[in-house]
Amino acid sequence: MRVVSNAPDTKIYIDGNLQQFTCPTAVTVSRSKKAHHFRLEAPGYHPLDVLWPSRLSAWSLGNFGFVAWFWVGDIVDFSTGSAWYYDDMTATLVPLEKKPKN
Repeated sequence: MRVVSNAPDTKIYIDGNLQQFTCPTAVTVSRSKKAHHFRLEAPGYHPLDVLWPSRLSAWSLGNFGFVAWFWVGDIVDFSTGSAWYYDDMTATLVPLEKKPKN
């Protein structure tokens, strides 16, 4: 999945683990029914916490088209996690308020 942020030098945490890249980038997450917790942090911006849900792939539903053997494809897809996918993320981080100079 792709992660894009409006803030430069945005650090990405997935399920609490700091990733070794900054936005924009493509990240690899384990495919499953489970949602992943993303935290985006950038200097001068409020951090953003997002619980990013997975979606059921329409391709896994296509297994039902093979009436006699649909269960084979479903077993493979659901046991390996390939029945699920994650949409790309576009995040808008909010700048920290700057204190006025006196």
